Amino acid sequence: MKTLKEPRKAEGRNVISILNTVDVYSGECRVLAEFDDLIEAPNWTRDGKHLVYNSLGRLYTFNLETGKVHPLNPVTSTNAITTMCFHPINRI
Repeated sequence: MKTLKEPRKAEGRNVISILNTVDVYSGECRVLAEFDDLIEAPNWTRDGKHLVYNSLGRLYTFNLETGKVHPLNPVTSTNAITTMCFHPINRI
């Protein structure tokens, strides 16, 4: 899964997914990435360095420092993952 380097016009896509954070004190919204596919249920890792989300039946990590996306699980079918939870010692 790749992020877009530059946002595209909404008319050219069926789905727009924007990964962002909101500072709860200031209300400032920071856009982290925009995706061509639907992403759902982003969750913070315990160390605060990544967000984990699902898309197209797979789990992905988003590195907050680099902006890089990496698949977490080798699921071959689509729509296989819909929820996740973290193990107390930061394992998924």
